[in-house]
Amino acid sequence: MTAPILAVPEDVGLSSTGLDRLDATLLDYIDRGALAGAVTLIARHGRLVRVRAMGHQDLVNAVPMREDTLFRIFSMTKPVTGTAMMILHDEGRWRPEDPIAKHLPEFESLRVYAGVNAKASP
Repeated sequence: MTAPILAVPEDVGLSSTGLDRLDATLLDYIDRGALAGAVTLIARHGRLVRVRAMGHQDLVNAVPMREDTLFRIFSMTKPVTGTAMMILHDEGRWRPEDPIAKHLPEFESLRVYAGVNAKASP
């Protein structure tokens, strides 16, 4: 694997000191046993700034974490959808106050159950 050419954090508006604090925080979590290990990749404006592998990918066998360690990820629907929604928001394609039917017309005539009336009807 060819090592990527890294940009200087300050050249893309990031702080080396701030990134060092991020590394220190993750190492603290690893040292306390809250995390087995972590791999971070920091990029901004399409330029890679930092890649770090810390801790272990296998605690029992003391296998160190590597930059190319594969992770099994569960239940990523909400974070991926949230990220996509924020990108669309940043592009001005939706606002939180938009009615859902503006983007999903099939919800136009959606009725919400709000209890029963005096005749016990919804």
